[in-house]
Amino acid sequence: MTVPKVGTWMWHVHHEVLCEPLTEPLANRIAYIKANKPKNEIETRLRWLTPVRGKVPTALDKAVAAYDKAGAAYVKAQAAHDKAWAAALPALERLHAKEHGSECPWDGEQLVFPR
Repeated sequence: MTVPKVGTWMWHVHHEVLCEPLTEPLANRIAYIKANKPKNEIETRLRWLTPVRGKVPTALDKAVAAYDKAGAAYVKAQAAHDKAWAAALPALERLHAKEHGSECPWDGEQLVFPR
């Protein structure tokens, strides 16, 4: 049997999803199942973790590809956001101190409410 590649549609990669494309090498998923799943589930999980042999509906395949592309863009945007936020934080803290002074109950992480 040929080892399915990343992107190959598989049945029962995760127990709550009927089928989905592999997002990592199959060997990784098998190792994870063997190491982390309850003993009474392992044989069933591995037996039914098989490639989809027929044609997955084109609309679903395209939607999953678009979703994955959007997810990758989101991760990239989130990293840029986090980097920009970290770089801006000292200036924001100075501006906050200037505009709100020492009276503001911001503790550096959240607004602290009176008891």
